[in-house]
Amino acid sequence: VYPDDRKEILAEALRSIREHRVFDCRFRNLDGRGKYIWIGIRASHKPLDEKTERFYASYYDVDQYVSERDELTAYGKRLDSILGSIPGGVAVFYEMNSEIRLAYSNAGFYSLHHGSREYWSKQSPNPVEWLAPEDRHLFWDEFRKASSGEKEQGNVVYRVIGEDGKLHWVANQFCRAGRVDGMQYYYASFTDMDDQITAEQEMQQNKLMYDDAAKSSKMIIWSYDPASKSAKMMQSGYTEEICRKLHVPPVIENVAETILPYVYPEDREAFRSSYRAMDEGAERAECEFRFQIPGQETQQRERMVMKRVTDKDGRLLNVFCFGQNITERKQKELDYEQTL
Repeated sequence: VYPDDRKEILAEALRSIREHRVFDCRFRNLDGRGKYIWIGIRASHKPLDEKTERFYASYYDVDQYVSERDELTAYGKRLDSILGSIPGGVAVFYEMNSEIRLAYSNAGFYSLHHGSREYWSKQSPNPVEWLAPEDRHLFWDEFRKASSGEKEQGNVVYRVIGEDGKLHWVANQFCRAGRVDGMQYYYASFTDMDDQITAEQEMQQNKLMYDDAAKSSKMIIWSYDPASKSAKMMQSGYTEEICRKLHVPPVIENVAETILPYVYPEDREAFRSSYRAMDEGAERAECEFRFQIPGQETQQRERMVMKRVTDKDGRLLNVFCFGQNITERKQKELDYEQTL
């Protein structure tokens, strides 16, 4: 018997006598080749006299079982070490009885869900229950697609109520990791989306306000590329609405010459000179001109402003342009002058 196991055999014998139960022990023993293997013993026993206990034992080979158990234990420790070293949040989970159960989760998983391990361990064992009620179906929709093979990877962004009682945004990507004893496991990674979602929401709010302001002031917006002489119209808000009504394409090639026929002859040089100035590197150019909208009898007055946008090193990024319909304002100015 392996020296370190000898005391445990004797201790188990004494315990089984004292507790009046079957002797049950596993230990390492030399085989005929001089190699230690694992053996199990189960033995009933009865006293022969006051100082002697006789054991009736059956031996069985548990070497493969113990070796596999030790390998799994070692693998589990290596896995914990690897996953625990990942800076983000990761988890391994499976589905059981229409609920999700965690098989493994690192510290980052809990912190990215804005709570400690201790806090979340006291909540529902089904982490889907941590999600805001109206977001839970988002996870299940993605899970059904990933589990059925419709998608290789599930992607879902949801809100979770953190330990601070506030709603937080979390992104979850998961895929099938393998099957053990008939159970399908999934590997998942998590990202804190609070800052990004907040920035996107603020950007969207700013865009709505910007679009509303542009519509109220009848302003269309585009960018101009001096190299290609093309204009790219803004694809949102008032600009998109006007372009759609006038059948203006998203990109206008050779924009100055393309628009020029609709500009009143008296104003064409001012219009053309603004584009020419930007082609020659001017920081800013502006003009007012009249033009005839195709299919309409009335003329429209427009104020156009063009501004060069550069990076910190002075390299051209874009030429930002906007045109404002000033027809009503000009008419009011004319009416006022006539009353004087």
